[in-house]
Amino acid sequence: MKYDMDIIGLKLAQLQFDTIVASDVEDKKEANLNFEITLELKEYDDGVYPVSWELSLELESLFYIKAKYDMYITYDGNQNFLDKEIIMNKVSYPILAEFSHLTSTLTKEMGAVPLIINIQELMERGNIEQK
Repeated sequence: MKYDMDIIGLKLAQLQFDTIVASDVEDKKEANLNFEITLELKEYDDGVYPVSWELSLELESLFYIKAKYDMYITYDGNQNFLDKEIIMNKVSYPILAEFSHLTSTLTKEMGAVPLIINIQELMERGNIEQK
């Protein structure tokens, strides 16, 4: 089973970035970092599949980022179905790298020190197997 991705075709389809005003937040000593990643597959033609990745990151009391990336993958396996978990484990690295870079850029534009989250931490928080 082999999955190949079209990195050149990777595009940011949607972006939401909200800063959280201090008066909207309860007094907290520690801000929690929440991260989620999901993917949606649609069947296309000749083993090519459009994949939409939705990622969200919230640093409570500071900001919320939600991004949707679109890309294509090809699949040349024996099974006639795609396994989302396998795709997540094998193909997510470049998407996580893009999202990490986006996060640091947006937080820098807030006037703060850029938040740099390494890809391994995103993988752990997203329950993605590290290969």
